[in-house]
Amino acid sequence: MPYTEFCQQTYNDLYYQTYNQILNGRTSQAAQTAAERDAQKIAIKETLKGALERYAPTHEAAELWRAIYVAHLKRKAGIADLNIIDEEIISKVISADQSWKKASGHAFEAFIGEVANPALQQYGVKFALQSELSEMIHNGDIHNDEVDMTWINQRIHTDVFDLYAISSWQNHNYVFGCIQSKTSIRDRVTRDREPSQQAMNASFWSIAVTLDGAFLTLPKFQEMVNGGGEDYEENGWHGLYVMSERYTRDRIYPIDRNLSLLIDHARQASEAFSRARQCFDRTWRPQ
Repeated sequence: MPYTEFCQQTYNDLYYQTYNQILNGRTSQAAQTAAERDAQKIAIKETLKGALERYAPTHEAAELWRAIYVAHLKRKAGIADLNIIDEEIISKVISADQSWKKASGHAFEAFIGEVANPALQQYGVKFALQSELSEMIHNGDIHNDEVDMTWINQRIHTDVFDLYAISSWQNHNYVFGCIQSKTSIRDRVTRDREPSQQAMNASFWSIAVTLDGAFLTLPKFQEMVNGGGEDYEENGWHGLYVMSERYTRDRIYPIDRNLSLLIDHARQASEAFSRARQCFDRTWRPQ
């Protein structure tokens, strides 16, 4: 089965199955809206998992992601043929695209945690969504010092990081890393670089994870990550992890569907943070 057909069929099957399960017979508009929001996020995430398992590495993750995007547009806009265009269809497609941007971002964040956390568990490490970290802080389950907690709480309220890396030892949990999740390297990358630098200056591990790294072919974006140029002298992140082998250079690292390299680097960062945090600055890099 071609990957485009697989993505469309899988996305639709998962969406309608999940939608009906969540709705569970309710008929109110609010219930339908909430069910659609959650069902499309789950359908995107699980279709990506299935497509990566079936078609990677023959097909780039970005190719599979675009096929899921088209499936979402067709479902949301209620059209079978995107080649038939009129004003009403254009309006529906624009609405569907806006829906995609929000749902796909949340789906990719959840994907990272769900794939990485089972392997990270053996090292006492986990990736937590911002909402999960907020709940842990509220429950008194994060034990960084007062200076750290002030910094972390400020960042949570500004939504600059999508996930946080947490390490656990002696029954205490410590935030040691800040993660920006991007479906495309182009998304907000200029705006996100400064918060990442602030995280590194505060001795936190700061990274970005992206699905589509096409813009990393441009020297500007490579320089924003790695530094060493006239416009960007210093590195913007400890590492940028992209689901492709095409863009590897210095601090730009390729990751497979199991996020294996990211998991190993998270382990190393956790150890460095706990062992000698005073040396954990922007120059740190994994072995």
